Amino acid sequence: MPKAPEKVAMSEPALEIRPPEAAEPVLPGKRSPLRFRLPARRSGSGTAVILLALIVFPSALLGFLSWRAIENERSYSLERLRESYRHFARLAAGQIDLNLHSLEARWTSEIEDVFKSTSGAPTPADLERHAGHEPLIAGFYLLNAPDRTAYPPAPLADDHPAASSAVNPQVQEHDIFSRLTARGEEQEYRTGDLPGAIRSYRSILDQVSSPQLRGMAESCIGRVQIKEGKPAAALETFRNVLQRYPEVRDLNRMYLRFLAQYQIAISLEALGRYREALETLLDLNRDLLRRSDAINATQYSYYYDLIQTLTPQLLAKPGLANRERFERTFGELRDQSKKRLSDTYFLHLLDAELSETVIRKKRYNPGVHYLSANTEGEPFLLAFRALPDPQGVHTIGFLAAQIDLKQLQEELGPALQSLQSGTGAAVTVVGSEGNEVIGAEGARGTLVALQSLESPFGFWNVAVSLRDVPGAIRRMDLRTTLGLWLVLLLLLSILVGAYLFILSAHRTARLSRAQTTFVSNVTHELRTPLSSISMFAELLEMKMDEASPDADPGFRASCEKYVHVIRQECDRLSRLIDRVIDFSKAEQRVQHYRFEYHDPGAVVARIVESFRPRAEGQGFRIALSIDPALPATRLDPDAISQVLLNFLSNAVEFSGDQRDIGVQVRREDLSVVVDVTDRGIGIEPGEISHVFDKFYTSRRRMDSRNPGGLGLGLALAREIIRDHGGEVRVSSIPGHGSTFSFVLTATPTTGEALHEPAGSEDLRDTDVRAGAGS
Repeated sequence: MPKAPEKVAMSEPALEIRPPEAAEPVLPGKRSPLRFRLPARRSGSGTAVILLALIVFPSALLGFLSWRAIENERSYSLERLRESYRHFARLAAGQIDLNLHSLEARWTSEIEDVFKSTSGAPTPADLERHAGHEPLIAGFYLLNAPDRTAYPPAPLADDHPAASSAVNPQVQEHDIFSRLTARGEEQEYRTGDLPGAIRSYRSILDQVSSPQLRGMAESCIGRVQIKEGKPAAALETFRNVLQRYPEVRDLNRMYLRFLAQYQIAISLEALGRYREALETLLDLNRDLLRRSDAINATQYSYYYDLIQTLTPQLLAKPGLANRERFERTFGELRDQSKKRLSDTYFLHLLDAELSETVIRKKRYNPGVHYLSANTEGEPFLLAFRALPDPQGVHTIGFLAAQIDLKQLQEELGPALQSLQSGTGAAVTVVGSEGNEVIGAEGARGTLVALQSLESPFGFWNVAVSLRDVPGAIRRMDLRTTLGLWLVLLLLLSILVGAYLFILSAHRTARLSRAQTTFVSNVTHELRTPLSSISMFAELLEMKMDEASPDADPGFRASCEKYVHVIRQECDRLSRLIDRVIDFSKAEQRVQHYRFEYHDPGAVVARIVESFRPRAEGQGFRIALSIDPALPATRLDPDAISQVLLNFLSNAVEFSGDQRDIGVQVRREDLSVVVDVTDRGIGIEPGEISHVFDKFYTSRRRMDSRNPGGLGLGLALAREIIRDHGGEVRVSSIPGHGSTFSFVLTATPTTGEALHEPAGSEDLRDTDVRAGAGS
């Protein structure tokens, strides 16, 4: 009998959702199939917007406000703690003031004794007699301007003021110098009138007699001459400064001789006399080292850096003779270091203070005054009293005592220890620049409070420092940290919950769309075979009505073809209905199996042989490989047949030109593995994790518009294998094929033999419910 063209029915029937223009022809008397479209469901974006608006954003705002509240509380707690230490600093300053005033009375009394021991001004002999009487006094200093007395002996400038008249000429000269210098600097730096600047500076020489002011004016003239490009004139000017004012200092207490020597070297370089310039720099370097005990470290470093900058420039000049000697000499001087400050430095400080007193027209004050600073890392304190002129109106000198700060610290030690005990803080006396004056070395920590002392020690402050973070701050930080972590944990919990909620809503919406599409697809799948059955049944009726008793042989062949198509479509409809019923059972987790021990190789061989005619009819070749001595396995042959046929049907459906299918049954430890391998189109890596999901196929998702299967075959196969206590695997390379495998355990249950005969009649209906196969 001729065989009508047929469409191979797969275990997952393809959906044939056709557009109206591609629909089946409607025969006379046949009603058009009902077509309808289900309304599309709304996506979960509305739920996400509501979730963000009502949960996430308010939670973020609440977390931010909580964090701000915690930070504010920490700030308030720290401020309260600092205020408590500030109050403690005020109390400590009051106690230290009392102790300092009692100690001050001792050294001021010693200074008064020096004055009482002589009828006139104190002399160096008087100071020698009082040296060492008071432990708090490290040494005495005397500066008496009218008779040029200095103790200890030291070279001083010849510009000491003689403040014996009501209107001191020195004061007038300083006013003239300031006015003319300001005019000259205006012309030099702002208007660029260099000749005018020189005239202004030269007018100073005509109106002042102070060596200090005259030396500074000549230095300004030499500087402008260098700017004018007259190095010879500048050289002569600075040589005059060096010769006439060797011990004079400027208003900043820096030797004019240092500036003069440096500018002489600059002038000689401009004249091309490089060897003489280097000799001058060597003299400046030696002079700087020799007098370094009379200047501080900042002043020393300034000229030392100038020397180190100019020397390489001169040494690099071409044609320089004795270059190696100069390099060696400068290297030897470079290895020498600055001297420690000597008594000369303190005498110059008193000299500067005396000049300031005269310039500001301060009247004689018999009280004790103080000079305190930090020089070269070491603090010092000078207590000095003015020497009056014969009329007792103006100041003409000073008597000073250097206070031994180490002895002062020993005297104040018990008081500082009593203040620090039990507070967890270090109490020290610091200078105006924050340098430690009195206190245990290394005792300071984090500064939390600062309180100035009362006059006359207002230049010192009492510093309260924390050696270590106290327990209160540690507890406060711990509470802050715990609070912040708690807020963060709450926010994280809310965000995780929101994410899970959105994910669940998205999955629910997707499942709902898939189920809706599934109902529509089942409707079309049922309509397709029913339409074919109806059409061919009507055709068969029409043929039979038209047939005469002596019909030709072709009539019987046509009837047989129509009957074959009807039978085929009925089988297809039956399989579709069975698939829906199986899916319903899987959803309800109720499935019936007939478990018994079988040879898995024989079971697979029967299934493959039953499928082989269908595959070979489409040009496929199936290669079967079965390992020998496979263990008997407890299984339901019909259920395993459904799984294996599904794998084989998919291999046929999704294969291209390579029409080879391999089936292998092998042993793996105590399990039996069945592999179905094809050389088809393969599966994309991102889809492998979804191929066993319900309503999902490797071709497309159920909620797409592309045609395909119902997406139930692989999902049912996985459930069946899980109910058998096994697992399903898949591996695939896009464009090269896929391998679907299922694993059946061969381990018997308690009391059952591993090799129970395949014909055993121990048959049972097993009701597999939720979790039974997991």
